[in-house]
Amino acid sequence: TGEIERAVEDHFPSVISLDDIRGDLHCHTDWSDGRFPMDEMVEAAQSRGLEYLAITDHSPSATVANGLTPDRLNSHNHTVRTMGSDLAGIELLTGTEMDIKPDGSLDYSDEVLSDLDIVIASIHSAMDQDQAIMTKRVISAMQSPHVDVICHLTARLLERRAPVMMDVESVLEAAVLTGTVMEINCSPDRLDLKADHVRRAVELGVIFAINTDSHRINQFDNLRFGVQTAIRGWVEKKQVVNTLTFHELRRFLNLPKSDRYEFMKSRG
Repeated sequence: TGEIERAVEDHFPSVISLDDIRGDLHCHTDWSDGRFPMDEMVEAAQSRGLEYLAITDHSPSATVANGLTPDRLNSHNHTVRTMGSDLAGIELLTGTEMDIKPDGSLDYSDEVLSDLDIVIASIHSAMDQDQAIMTKRVISAMQSPHVDVICHLTARLLERRAPVMMDVESVLEAAVLTGTVMEINCSPDRLDLKADHVRRAVELGVIFAINTDSHRINQFDNLRFGVQTAIRGWVEKKQVVNTLTFHELRRFLNLPKSDRYEFMKSRG
C-alpha cells in the first residue's frame, strides 16, 4: 500500500498530500440521512484538524434520505449559522447536496439556492438513462450559476452498483467551460471520480474538491482515500479548492463561476 503514491510524489513533488486539506465540503447530519447530530459532526471534523465544514444535507427529491423542504432548509441554515457564530477554531458553511432531477432541472429554486454558501449537486435517481440523456442532464446542472460542485459523478457503489452511462469526457470539458468544481468522493464505497477520470480531468485543467461525504463521525477519517485517488491522478494542491484557507474559499465562492478557475490558477 502506498507504492503508487510514493512513486508519483517522487516525480511530482507538488502533488497533493493529506496535510494540504483544510476543510470538507460534503457531509450529512441527522437532519437528513446522517447518523449523528450536527454538533457532533462538527466536533468530529474539528477534532481531525479541519478548519471549515460545509453542512450539505439532502434536498426534497431524496425522500428516502429525508431530504429537506425549502422551509426545513431555511431552518437548517439558521441552525448552521447560529452554531457557527458560537464556535472557535472551525468555520461552518450553509449548503445542500441537491438532486439533479431526471430532466436536468434542480431540486430547489434559484431564490433558495442563492441563500446558501455552497451548493453541491448529484445524481440519485433515474440511473438507467442512456448516455446522451445522462450526459445532458449533468451538463445542464453545471450551467446553473448556483451549482458549485458536482459530486460522485458516476454514482457508482463499488461491488453494488455499476456507474451510470455517461460521456465523462464531455462532462469534464463542461466543468472547465462552466467553472464547476468536480468532487473526488472519499467514501470507500464510491471513490468517484476514479483515478483514471481524475488524471484525464487534470489534463483538461479541472478544479477538484476532495470530500468525505460523511454520514457518521468516523467517516471523516476516509479523507485519506480521496487523497490517495487524487495522488494517483497526479492532482496538485493548487487544483483543489479545499486546500484554500477559509477566507480564500469564501472569495472563490463569491466570484462568478466564470472567474473561479482563473482565481485558482492565480494562486499557482
